[in-house]
Amino acid sequence: MNSNFFYRLGLPVLIAVLLVASICRADADDAANSATEEQIAAAIEQIGAAERARDASEAYAGVARHASKSVELRVAYVEKLVELGSADLAYSAVLELVKLDGSNAFAQGVFGYCLARQGDYGPAAEHLSEAAKLGASDEPTMENLGQLLAYLDNDPKAPVLSDAATLTVAAGKEGWGANAAYQRGYERMSAGFNAYAEAEAEIAAEIEAIKTKSVELEAEVNSLNSELASIAAERQRIHDASSDDNGNQNVGGGDADSGATPGGGVGAGQQEVNDPNTEALQALYERESKIYAKIGELKVQIRGLGRDLNAAKRRLERLPRERRAIMREAQAEFAFVAPVLERIALPVPDEAGEAGDGEGQGAQPASDAIVIDNDDGANIAGEGEWMVIPWDGSSHGATLLHDNNTNKGANAVGFIPDLPAAGEYDVYMYFPAVDFAATNVPVEVVHAGGATTVTVNQRTSGGQWLHLGKFTFNQGTGGAVIIRTTGTDGHVFADAVKFQPVAGASPPVVEPDQPEQDPAPQE
Repeated sequence: MNSNFFYRLGLPVLIAVLLVASICRADADDAANSATEEQIAAAIEQIGAAERARDASEAYAGVARHASKSVELRVAYVEKLVELGSADLAYSAVLELVKLDGSNAFAQGVFGYCLARQGDYGPAAEHLSEAAKLGASDEPTMENLGQLLAYLDNDPKAPVLSDAATLTVAAGKEGWGANAAYQRGYERMSAGFNAYAEAEAEIAAEIEAIKTKSVELEAEVNSLNSELASIAAERQRIHDASSDDNGNQNVGGGDADSGATPGGGVGAGQQEVNDPNTEALQALYERESKIYAKIGELKVQIRGLGRDLNAAKRRLERLPRERRAIMREAQAEFAFVAPVLERIALPVPDEAGEAGDGEGQGAQPASDAIVIDNDDGANIAGEGEWMVIPWDGSSHGATLLHDNNTNKGANAVGFIPDLPAAGEYDVYMYFPAVDFAATNVPVEVVHAGGATTVTVNQRTSGGQWLHLGKFTFNQGTGGAVIIRTTGTDGHVFADAVKFQPVAGASPPVVEPDQPEQDPAPQE
């Protein structure tokens, strides 16, 4: 804006305009967030009970404009649309959700799906990559991601990702390759691009073959034309020789030795010409005629090749417009599927400290340490909803759990060992190395002396065993390590816990950021 504008407007008027604008913005903000918690909760309940997308949309629209900052409302609505098979309708809501909570893996996956369905493949790949980085591992999301990254890798005209997305893809690609759904999507699209490349190469080879054949025929025509020139030169030489011999030809008539009589017989004025080159000229003529016929045939072939060449070039020009048909024929057409929420139901203990669905314990190393992985269902107990994601390169075992940074306080998971003997144990926990993990995870160690809570920064020390401390345990299943999510400021991960008898060899100790608290007093 021109700086003279301020002087023309005048300071008082400017202040008044700014004051009115600020009041209007404040009123608009108040109106956009005027919905009460009860109204939002009622709308969420109505959305959850909806059996049609239309009903869910009406319940959402009735309160959404007055609850612009409600993450819970938008999560409920987007999840319901996905559940009802109408994820395409979620674009606006999930766009707002991603702006409000960019760490929501499910929202990033749905938004990436919506963008991909609209053909915005570059932004779609960025959001799906972010979803995978945040822990989304459902088959649709990973397959969508796989086929989009194959498109970016194979199509020279594909859009370029942002620098941040490029780093995310580079960091996660190797780990994602171990995911069957990702690999399936990547290989399917790569096969389609290979089919397109083969079609392009086939036409290009045909064009080169036509050009080569045309050059060969043109060379043959030139050779025949050279032969015609030689024939013409030979004919001229014969004619020149015949002209020189004309004066020596024997012409008879009327003498005594000839026997001719005046007025009759051969000698009656008729000349007998003796030309020894007639046969040579006739041979040249026949040879020349055959050459002209051959040249005519060759030129017909050359014209046909010209038509074939133009047709092949037109097919090559049309090929990009036929790519979808080629991809479809190769069963590699973009087939985007809406993401789904992966939830696991953790077994609820029958009694405090005991799992209620079986016996046994997790895989153990060769040492006397007792290791419990999140996959060891008989030794895992908890509550709430946790997402399962595959090994990401820095996790323990085939999978790990995380809380998707939602449902804080309601999510908890316990690792319950079956200790062979009472005694003192070093207790360790394992979690992946990620930069969006919570920095204040409350980890409760239940031991013979009560319970001790250690606050763990999961943003550091990932990808290695973190020492929680030494604790005394009774024999059996009375002890536990419980990972809680109350008040945490990021994703909480639950991967593996180890109990190492103090008398045994211990791995290098990595101390937590904060010291363990005093044991809780026993009642």
